[in-house]
Amino acid sequence: MKLFVVSIILIISSSVFSQHEVYVNNKLYNGNCAEIVVDTNNITQISTDPFKFRDILIENDCIVFHVAYGGGCNKVDFELITDNLIEESNPPQLRFLLKLTDNDFCKAFMYQELKFDLSKYKSYKDETGLIIKIINSDKLITYN
Repeated sequence: MKLFVVSIILIISSSVFSQHEVYVNNKLYNGNCAEIVVDTNNITQISTDPFKFRDILIENDCIVFHVAYGGGCNKVDFELITDNLIEESNPPQLRFLLKLTDNDFCKAFMYQELKFDLSKYKSYKDETGLIIKIINSDKLITYN
């Protein structure tokens, strides 16, 4: 009987945790550099569910986020949003917001790597560089 109960618990646990899916821009995330969303509204007013930045770096022409959040049982969706307003400075600056929509009420500590395509800003990279301000982080990243 004990073995039966343990088996049932393991089956239920594995089926619950196998439903965790990571989406980027409402599409199942495949690990490739995803598109950056442009929103002409004030991106500082966009709300996001809580998560932690573990690291932010640039690899080739992608910005890479390592994040941690609570979840493990259901769908989460990330978006990297910019207002596309280049601030005149040397080098120029551009604001971004990483947004999480967390439809997952489980409490497991999840880790995720997310990549977003910076290639449409490559002309800045090649000329002066571009400072990337992540407004929901204290980090500034230079794309050069």
